[in-house]
Amino acid sequence: MSSMEMVEFINADRKARATAEKPYVELRHESLMTKARKVLGEGVQKFLGTYQHPQNGQTYDCCYFPKREACLMAMSYSYELQARVWDRMVELEAELALQQLSTYRDRLPLHQAALEMVGRHGILFSTAHTANNALAGSKHYNEMTKSQVVKALPAAQRLASGTATPEDFALLEDRTRERFGEPAQLEMAFDRTSLITKRS
Repeated sequence: MSSMEMVEFINADRKARATAEKPYVELRHESLMTKARKVLGEGVQKFLGTYQHPQNGQTYDCCYFPKREACLMAMSYSYELQARVWDRMVELEAELALQQLSTYRDRLPLHQAALEMVGRHGILFSTAHTANNALAGSKHYNEMTKSQVVKALPAAQRLASGTATPEDFALLEDRTRERFGEPAQLEMAFDRTSLITKRS
């Protein structure tokens, strides 16, 4: 978490807690940087960086805190803020994890869907895998991120089970065009009318 994000979190916390007796006082980034040097001591050097201010174009010092240091900084303001910062750091870690390349184990449900497509619809494995790649927005299975696997799996499973919707076919066509240029007529490998009517 950057020191700029930390300032936003602290200011949001202060606004939420503001009362007539204790009005909202905005925390400035420079003040947080001063406090970071006190709270983290010499260790702050490991987290120093710079950023360019979007309004004036000038370069300023900032910090990029790992989870532990972000929580230490937040705790120096309030325990409730520390909990919110912890939750945000967990969210960021989850987002980052989804951007990591998928493993074979992550992609196994897509392989299983491809196998079912071959058995149910009589298409080639290469066609089934191309359809799954298109749904994921990738060209090759081993290039898929974890989030792409998560994104592709529901539609791939519906194609495999014969319960695909018109939206699934539109998605398949759009993603094929995005990734490969022309749609490659993947949707023709599946009997659209029988797949859709099977749901009724």
